[in-house]
Amino acid sequence: MEEYYVDFSGVTDKKSLHKRLKESLPLPEWYGDNLDALFDALTDLDEICIYFRNWEEAEESISSYFDSFKKVVADAQMEAEGLFCFFEKSGEEDGFPEESDGEEFTGGREEDGFPEESDEEESDGEEFLIDRED
Repeated sequence: MEEYYVDFSGVTDKKSLHKRLKESLPLPEWYGDNLDALFDALTDLDEICIYFRNWEEAEESISSYFDSFKKVVADAQMEAEGLFCFFEKSGEEDGFPEESDGEEFTGGREEDGFPEESDEEESDGEEFLIDRED
């Protein structure tokens, strides 16, 4: 499985977000700098793990758009069986918080052991922790 790291340091608007994605990920030439194109590009990828780092500033700067971005990433994971994405918080090394042995996960499939969606209050998915099996 290929691993990619997207560092969102300095990303403060939509244009710089999409520029950073194009610089960091193997996106196709037709990628059109919008969330619909991102969904299509991510679901075409297979056997790939993406770690998003230093995303807090971008989330603060473009909050509603970044929320939509995170939803697109989670939806793409549900669609593409070989796509795994993690949002690492600042200060985490190798995807693990300092006093934890798990990783934050932004979505998943029920067959992977993650809860099925319910009608209860929606969650951003960041509270799910999974153990890394090396």
